[in-house]
Amino acid sequence: MPVYRFENVTLDIDRRELRRDGELRAVESQVFDLLHFLVRNRDRVVTRDEIFNDVWRGRIVSDSVLGTRVNGARAAIGDSGVAQRFIRTARGVGFRFVANVVEVEPVSALTALPPAPSVTARHWFAGSYRGAPAVAILPFAASGEPKPSTALAAGLTEELLYRLYRVGWLHVVHRPAIVLPKDNRAHGAAGGRARYLIDGSIRQAGDHVRVTVRLVDTGSGHCIWSEQLDYAAADRFQQALAATIAARVSAQIVSAESIRAKCSADDNRSAWDAIISALALMNTRDKKNVAAAQVLLRKSIAMDQSATAYALLSFVTTLGVHLGWHSREAVRPVAFRAAERALALDDEEPWAHLALGYATLQIANQPGRSIAMFDRALQLDPNLSVAHYFTALASSYLGLTTEAFARADMAERLRSFDLLAYGNPGAADNVRATASFVAGRYRDGIAFAQRALEQCPVLVPALRQLVTNGAFAGDQALAAQALVKIRRLAPGVQRWLAESRYTWASSEAYRNYAEAFRAAGHRS
Repeated sequence: MPVYRFENVTLDIDRRELRRDGELRAVESQVFDLLHFLVRNRDRVVTRDEIFNDVWRGRIVSDSVLGTRVNGARAAIGDSGVAQRFIRTARGVGFRFVANVVEVEPVSALTALPPAPSVTARHWFAGSYRGAPAVAILPFAASGEPKPSTALAAGLTEELLYRLYRVGWLHVVHRPAIVLPKDNRAHGAAGGRARYLIDGSIRQAGDHVRVTVRLVDTGSGHCIWSEQLDYAAADRFQQALAATIAARVSAQIVSAESIRAKCSADDNRSAWDAIISALALMNTRDKKNVAAAQVLLRKSIAMDQSATAYALLSFVTTLGVHLGWHSREAVRPVAFRAAERALALDDEEPWAHLALGYATLQIANQPGRSIAMFDRALQLDPNLSVAHYFTALASSYLGLTTEAFARADMAERLRSFDLLAYGNPGAADNVRATASFVAGRYRDGIAFAQRALEQCPVLVPALRQLVTNGAFAGDQALAAQALVKIRRLAPGVQRWLAESRYTWASSEAYRNYAEAFRAAGHRS
């Protein structure tokens, strides 16, 4: 819940605290509830019946009781029935809160970090999360005439096992010795342990290889994903095949797990359920949903601390800066400490290196340093599309536009393999728009920004690029329209401009950036 501020008063809903001139004031419970109701409905006059229904839950009370509580609310915030500076009486109708109110994020949500783990390091492999899914893998079958060698099928199975073992949140069950009836493979292979089953076949004809693979929900026996993949039997093709299958299987499992967690009652949610629900919320890029994702990640950490939960908490905190909601200094402690704790728990968690790089790029304004962190994340997970995207963004800030375009292309190619990239449609086109602005290709920049916004209309960074490229292309109307949308989605435009000064390696690039906003109608 937000914290409401008006004049010298702060109303913290989550903590149920009212402060005046910075001092905590004792307030009766019904008086606090009345103030909250009036403040959140400040855009209109609320009737007495509405107040009774909300504050007293529909119980019948006298007008004198309501009058006493209104007087108590006025006294608590330094108002009176005569002055009516904050709470105005609409005679015969009800009341309205008339002060100018600013909503801010709770300080705890931005700066507080869950306690450090009791151990200095713990690797989150083999399903250490309670409730995390397990997947069983059956050996791939050799099919067709002439049959490929059993070594080919076995090699693909082993390569896939290796790839999936590196997916830290997934517990892998391998039972190569089982022989099951065809209609009972899923339930038998799971052995009561795995939630999902992978099986498939490989067929070779000359230099051509076709692999059929499926993913089965062992609880229902339903096939939730199946695909045929064609490859040339060239050197190391098994590694490429296994990497593709592992990426798509993990994405499908996360999708299925997200649906399952959504259907679970809150009391039954595990630490894993909290993470998977948080991913779905943060991927909307909606401010309220992202705040809810932070709450879920903190709950996950409280239940079962993991590198992934800390990495995502850091990531989603930095996301609030990137989207223009929070100042860099306000969130710096939690963004960096959460990433550092993730690395202390597991220094081979790619999302932890990604999160630290993201904070270094967006909060510390150090694009050059951040690239090394993204490179390390890619060493651990070559399919991490978002790491390529952030490298492209950092390269744009450094003026390396050729590298930026190449990395944007790579990010787009790998998007279907990356869980974080699923929630970031338009990212590749957005960074192309940024690189276009730096390169002076303003018309191209407009086209890329518009394409990004077609994929995600609330993508504030793409709107910024519409402002910058539009202004320098001479399309002031387009730039002004984009600025209006930015102000609605992320009002702190002046703060963003000021804090972005040192993000750009070139002072000229920053001057052009700020000048574009002024040309679009921004006044500092």
